[in-house]
Amino acid sequence: MITREEIVEIGRLTKLHGVAGEMSAAIQVDPDVFNELQCVVIDVEGLYVPFFISSNRPFGATSALLMFEDVASQSEATPLLGKTLFALKNDYEHLVQEFAEESQQFPLDYFVGFTISDADENIGEIIGVNSDTINYLWQVKLSDGTIASIPAADDLVQDIDLDSRTITMTLPQGLLELN
Repeated sequence: MITREEIVEIGRLTKLHGVAGEMSAAIQVDPDVFNELQCVVIDVEGLYVPFFISSNRPFGATSALLMFEDVASQSEATPLLGKTLFALKNDYEHLVQEFAEESQQFPLDYFVGFTISDADENIGEIIGVNSDTINYLWQVKLSDGTIASIPAADDLVQDIDLDSRTITMTLPQGLLELN
């Protein structure tokens, strides 16, 4: 049985596409990594159920059109609409690692859960990535509980320590007060 600790959120099924069970998915992770997944996990009545992908094609920058094995009609796909898509954490992390080794860079969502610091001061924890703007932003939960948007820009990053899951940045003065 799959548990919540074994999965990571990667997107959401949004609407039907055609009549053969194909669905549109809003993707929250790097499309290159998403496209390599063999299966996704969906919460069905409190159980995490794997759905094996039979077709996956990009549909814009942050969407994909998916078909699952054993889901071949609108009536079979409709109950899945609005559901959150998860990936098995081990599979996802393995794909991210492969992607990083091939491209020499990590997808930004890989850093969710990392701590951001600036000049030895803990700023907060990355809780998400905002890709709605031309410049990607990390959503960071500050120590006071507020959420700040920090540019995920190479020129601001001084060091990334994968072992301690810490990113050291040089943030422009006043940036956190803008949030």
